[in-house]
Amino acid sequence: MFSDWELSGKISVEELGFFHNKLDPQQHNNYLSAAFEPEIYKEWDNGKQSFIFVPFFRYSQHDNRRTHFDIRELTWLVAEQDWGTVGLFILPGFRERTFSGAEGRLRTFPEISVGDASYEKHGIEKQLAYAARWAHTLGDWDIGLSHFMV
Repeated sequence: MFSDWELSGKISVEELGFFHNKLDPQQHNNYLSAAFEPEIYKEWDNGKQSFIFVPFFRYSQHDNRRTHFDIRELTWLVAEQDWGTVGLFILPGFRERTFSGAEGRLRTFPEISVGDASYEKHGIEKQLAYAARWAHTLGDWDIGLSHFMV
């Protein structure tokens, strides 16, 4: 069943070392982290359809705000006609930008508060959203129309 699927990806290990003294006793002079980013790909229907899935996981030794999992790409592509292409997107949630934690180096002082974002509607950060885009090329012109729905 999975014999014609392609599996590739990246595994990385990162060591951050600092020569200068730390500014806060919670910080460290060395930080070790590892990341795993596999890519799963399949093409069928004579190349007219394809699927790609790219998850990402990072573990950080000291800075728990750098440890996270997310989906970098999840796409099912169907080749369109002469009238252009249509992209349909499912957005499963919103994530605040992360900053280094209390033990992280290269952080601001005082530490940036995370988790206090305010949204127009309560709970919207966990609500599904949708987007659609039509795109077409006419000679040297690329045109498109997009719509975002919450």
